[in-house]
Amino acid sequence: MNQSIRSFTRYVICILLPVFIILFIGPKLVQVCVVNGHSMEPTLKEGSFGILAMNPLKIDRGDIVVVKLANDELIIKRVVGVPGDHVIVENGIVLVNNEELEEDYVKYNSLLEYTDKFVGYDEYFILGDNRTDSLDSRYFGVISEDEILGKFYKVL
Repeated sequence: MNQSIRSFTRYVICILLPVFIILFIGPKLVQVCVVNGHSMEPTLKEGSFGILAMNPLKIDRGDIVVVKLANDELIIKRVVGVPGDHVIVENGIVLVNNEELEEDYVKYNSLLEYTDKFVGYDEYFILGDNRTDSLDSRYFGVISEDEILGKFYKVL
């Protein structure tokens, strides 16, 4: 009888623990996201699914992040400048700390803009991969770390 109670307890824990994690802890750690818009093409097409890892420990150059702007709009962009970087965008070329950034993921470069920004402590410079169809740091400046909801990982 004692053995059957232990087996039943293990069975209940094996079922209830994952349900508890998914319902109560999961939304604070990960969320499923759907891409809306064309600013990250060709990397992310409209309707692509992905996982948003909330509150990442470290954000690196090249990471794709979801950002909540001051007007509560959510956008998805690529980090090209991290704290301490000097970013220049000119004639479709991105220079980070006076070195050209290799960007094989860029669909179209926009040749008309010029941006020169220093990325401060707890700030990031973000760009869309489709530079002709992206509202990003070239227009609204650097974003604060507090505006980043998490890192995006493409699933489908």
